[in-house]
Amino acid sequence: TRSLYPAEGFLHLPEDWRVRLVDGVPRMLNATLMENLRWGMRHDHPDDEVWRLCERVGLSAAIMRRPTLAVGLQGDRLSFSDRACVAIVRALLSSVDLLLLSNQVLDALGETHALRVLAVLRDFVLLRGPPCLDDENEATPMHARKKKTVIITTKLACVEREADRVIHF
Repeated sequence: TRSLYPAEGFLHLPEDWRVRLVDGVPRMLNATLMENLRWGMRHDHPDDEVWRLCERVGLSAAIMRRPTLAVGLQGDRLSFSDRACVAIVRALLSSVDLLLLSNQVLDALGETHALRVLAVLRDFVLLRGPPCLDDENEATPMHARKKKTVIITTKLACVEREADRVIHF
């Protein structure tokens, strides 16, 4: 098992947990949009399922369903909100168990878009996997799926109101 040591106490994570961080500068490959979305995937999801998840997260219509779009170095051909959406979708597609989101990601999206992403993340936790991924969800019964956790740092009051638990520092 792995252990992380905070200032007080400790946090124990099972060895087989997949942890992903979506930090303030979403990392992008100098590749196509679809290659960036699929990077790190454990299951081979059909394109339609990937695009449905992108739509739910709020990827802009201008780049939706353009799999061969070159995103540029660190995604410099995409808006920040689209880079953030790609990073979130990529994390969800990678069968992540613990998702850590930096405040710079949701806060920069604005209140409306942040709430949209939060709805997807809430479904992700409740369904124990990404919503709208039919192949993966149908193949594994709910009781056999690993629990999912999302930890978000934020300055937005609307995000705090939607949280199951709030810890103030």
